[in-house]
This record gives sequence, C-alpha cells and structure tokens, in this order.
Amino acid sequence: MKKPIKNLMNKLLSYDLYKQGNIVRWAGRHVIVHENDAEHMHYVTQLTMILCKHFEIDEHRTLLACQLAATHDWGETITNDVNFVVKRKNPAIKEGLDSQEFEFMKTTPLFEEYSLALKDELVKKIVDCADSIDVLYYINREKMLGNKSDIVTDVWNEAGKRVMNLLVSIKNLKEKDV
Repeated sequence: MKKPIKNLMNKLLSYDLYKQGNIVRWAGRHVIVHENDAEHMHYVTQLTMILCKHFEIDEHRTLLACQLAATHDWGETITNDVNFVVKRKNPAIKEGLDSQEFEFMKTTPLFEEYSLALKDELVKKIVDCADSIDVLYYINREKMLGNKSDIVTDVWNEAGKRVMNLLVSIKNLKEKDV
C-alpha cells in the first residue's frame, strides 16, 4: 500500500502546481497591484461558476467549464504570461505559445477534460468571458488605486467590448441549445 501512495505523491509533486504562483501577470506593464496565474485562474473559475448559474448551464457543462477555467493558463508555467498586446500584434508568437501550452497540457492528468471542454463552443465562450471579466475586475481595481497609465484605459475599453460580445454569443448559443 505504501508504494502506490508514494508513487501518487511523486506524480502529484511532478506537476509543480505551485509554479503558477510565480507566473506574474501584466509583466512589463505599469501596475500597482501584481497578480499571479494561480490567483487569476481561481478568479476565472469563480466567475465561470457565476456565469454558468446565470445562464442556467447544465451540470455536465458547468463542470467542464470549471475544469477549463481552473486550468486554462496552466501551460503558462512553461511559457510564462506573455502580454495580450504582444500576442495580438504578433499572431505567429501567439500561435507558437498556444501550441507549446497545448503540448504541455497533454502531459497533465487533466488533458482529457481540458480537450473535451475546448470542443464545446458554449463552454469555451463562458470561460473566455469569465477571463475577460477578470481583466475588467483587475483594471477597475487599478483605476480605483489611482493607476492612470494608458494600459488602464486601453485594456478597459477593449475588455469591456469583448465581454459584451461574449455575453451576446453565450446568450445566442444557449438559445440555440435549448
């Protein structure tokens, strides 16, 4: 009995989950409060749960959405959190990072759930929306603390539009699904 437990513990330790606490979001940007990937994925998971409840998503899809939200940036433990502006302006960089992160996810015990969630358009939109709402929460906090840098205005406007578009998409997908 001791050997299987030791094997399990070694396997769990090999995932280096605590590295997520070392991945600083918004790196290279003028921000007042720093956030790491572990915090971000926690917030996104909670927001996902709220969105699923609001849109009356069934239990199976809610579980898939929460699993995706809780792991959506896990691959950044190998690529780090590269700024969204860099990814938007350089599609080849985004594609390369996404590919590396997906390959990393294949090595995790949650790859089956992760890939299943990615195949469900409604689930993906809900998690994308929760991710974008977390950006709004973060930027709002920065504004309240007095951050007047360009990032605050630019990201606030862009994320706000993205959230509105995603909410409409979710509503439409949900209506088609019924």
